[in-house]
Amino acid sequence: ADAGAFLRAVRSLRGIAGQGDAATGAWRADRDAGYGAAAGHGEGAGSHTMIVAGNSGYPTDSGAPARGYGGYDGYDGDGGYETREPFLQRWLFSRRLAFLAAAVAVLIAIGFGGWWLTSGRYAPLPSVDGMSEAAAAQALRAAGFAVQQGTEVIDNNVPKGDVISTSPSGRAVHGATVILTVSAGPRMIQIPSVTGLSVNGAMARLRQAGLTVSNTTTPVGVNGAPKGSVAGTTPPAGTSWPANRAVSVDVVAGIPLPGLVGQNIGDVQAWAASNNIQLNQVSVHSDQPQGVIVRQSPAQGAPVGPGVTVTVYVSIGPPEVTIPNVRGESFQQAQQQLEQLGFQVQGQQFGFGQTVFGTNPSGQAQAGSTIVVYYGGL
Repeated sequence: ADAGAFLRAVRSLRGIAGQGDAATGAWRADRDAGYGAAAGHGEGAGSHTMIVAGNSGYPTDSGAPARGYGGYDGYDGDGGYETREPFLQRWLFSRRLAFLAAAVAVLIAIGFGGWWLTSGRYAPLPSVDGMSEAAAAQALRAAGFAVQQGTEVIDNNVPKGDVISTSPSGRAVHGATVILTVSAGPRMIQIPSVTGLSVNGAMARLRQAGLTVSNTTTPVGVNGAPKGSVAGTTPPAGTSWPANRAVSVDVVAGIPLPGLVGQNIGDVQAWAASNNIQLNQVSVHSDQPQGVIVRQSPAQGAPVGPGVTVTVYVSIGPPEVTIPNVRGESFQQAQQQLEQLGFQVQGQQFGFGQTVFGTNPSGQAQAGSTIVVYYGGL
């Protein structure tokens, strides 16, 4: 009939009717009469308005309303009807949905915050270990980081000026400052003197000083020293040497071989005989005069002892060059051709002509030698 009656009827059907809120004229109390009276089709019809619970709230053949989408769940068996809100409606119009949404939002916020704190705000650092300081700084700045040089550290394995490590390493916050630890090079140690010690004693003293010692000795030649004695070290004592580079012990293996290059073979033969050294002579062409030593093996300073063979290369002069036949040519043409072959040319003219009629020598001659060219005629 009006909005007020409609409100009272709805409240009554939902089971919350208050005083004066009975569904008067909207629904007969006699539930066995069906829906006809409320609709004005039977006795007691006093209203032109019918309240329908959902779209299937009409009584069934058994007298109980069918279960529908409205407020009725079914006939309660005691003369009344049980009212219950639909599941979706109870959730949509209750505080539980708000609590659920708040809980989901909190979980999302916690997850995002954890990701941001542990991973999201970090960026990977480029690997710069072993690079030069300048190259490492350039790579880090290109990746979006600031760079600061830390204290140099002595390191026997990393060359001086190269990066040993970074702080932080692996990853860092975007734009963070990365501190470079740079190598100051290996520890430098002054080599002690070991001359006169045994080989084992010399090696032990070098190791005690913190040096790396080679397992093999270096044979050296020393005049007047016993063969097998320690003559020093390579590098020599007093040298400031990196701790990670090997030092070898020098052991006397004979006398030092003098420089033989440039000496005459006769003089060298006399020296070799006095020191019981064998000479292996090899003849070679060279621009040096005949009989002069132009090369030796081993090199000067190498240790040699009695019975050792030394090879010397002895010059037999320049190689022989074939003298071309220049007869019939002009003296000027012959001179140019012979000089191109490395000869010196001396001309002897007979008469007023320029025609060549002979040379001395002919056939072959050593490069650089003088060729006499005879020319003339009428």
